[in-house]
Amino acid sequence: MELEKRQQIQRNGWKSWGLALLLGLSISMGGCKGDVSALDAALGKIGVDTGSGAGNDTPSIPAYSLTVVSGNLQTAATLAQFANPLRVQVLQQGQPMMGASVFFTITSGVSATLSQSLVVTDSMGIASVDLTAGSTAGSLTVRAQSNGLSADFFETVQSPGYVLSALAGSGQTTNVSSTFNSPLSVQLLYNGSPAVGQTVNFGVLSGASLTLSSYSAVTDASGVASITVAAGAQLGPAVIRAAYLNRTVDFNLTVQASGYTIAAIAGNNQSGAPGTTFSTPLRVLLLNNGVPAANANISYTVQSGGGGTFSAVTATTDTAGMAQTSFTAGGTAGPTTIRATFGAQSVDFSLNIVDQSGTVIAKVSGDSQQSNIGTTLSLPLKVQVTNSSSGLAASGILVRFQVS
Repeated sequence: MELEKRQQIQRNGWKSWGLALLLGLSISMGGCKGDVSALDAALGKIGVDTGSGAGNDTPSIPAYSLTVVSGNLQTAATLAQFANPLRVQVLQQGQPMMGASVFFTITSGVSATLSQSLVVTDSMGIASVDLTAGSTAGSLTVRAQSNGLSADFFETVQSPGYVLSALAGSGQTTNVSSTFNSPLSVQLLYNGSPAVGQTVNFGVLSGASLTLSSYSAVTDASGVASITVAAGAQLGPAVIRAAYLNRTVDFNLTVQASGYTIAAIAGNNQSGAPGTTFSTPLRVLLLNNGVPAANANISYTVQSGGGGTFSAVTATTDTAGMAQTSFTAGGTAGPTTIRATFGAQSVDFSLNIVDQSGTVIAKVSGDSQQSNIGTTLSLPLKVQVTNSSSGLAASGILVRFQVS
């Protein structure tokens, strides 16, 4: 019996030894001396079942417990989601508690975002949330609370390893078919130091047609990568994007016209009835320093008058520098001005939309003439158009002559 008591004490460790000594017992690894009943009493006070009978105090299992399962002590870059969810487990009497409410809050540190603030435990007693870092580096504490208990997560937000920034070249303007004066330069840093030998990609994101000297460039000893850009024949804004991994930076550029002249070649000074298409297209010629400019976009707009529609509001010049569009008159009579534009250059077409209803046409001269074959009649063939209600001359009416 004394040997069994000694083994019970050894299994319970130094706590049993200390309490036994306080009770005046003499215990050693080599043997056990003293009253067995006193030893039983000592063991009973620390919850050791001596086997001597009922009435011993047994340690009770806590009603609830809340512990961190995973997701503690992580590090994430700014604005990135932490790799592992923050997970806790709720136990009741040592068993997983399903349906327990767990509240997650950020109690201190830099800003971050929780996917949820209230989570109900699953069949394993687990509650889990995702954590996304804010824009500021530093540490933060997330607390989980349930049934009056709490458990903390200690996380760290750090600045991203790579930072890509524009050094020079954005905001430039150049003429068509010219190279922008300054190269487009970016700098790539890793944890604040130049990232050497890394490939940065460049591409046209939007806007006017541009030609890049290269679609990629390798960073030098200062972490700098550069390319040059040439403008095409199209005018307007354009955006070039530089990219490294998921880091990007944009350059805003503008192409303008210079040395260009535009002239109306055909279609000016026409007349037509409302709702009809003018017989001659509105044609322009675009020159660049006296040379036909091909592949340039000409814009057509109604500047004033009765309005109408175009077969195309934008026309591209051909190899001869010419572009054209057809115009259909609107429903309102009156003078109409059409403007063709390329960059800062423009030319106007004057058209007349004439309401021909209620007009009368009459011969004035040239009727019943005779002449020899191959000779011109002595009098021109002349007619007059007047308004049937007022009798006044109607100007701007298109009159067609034909042989019948």
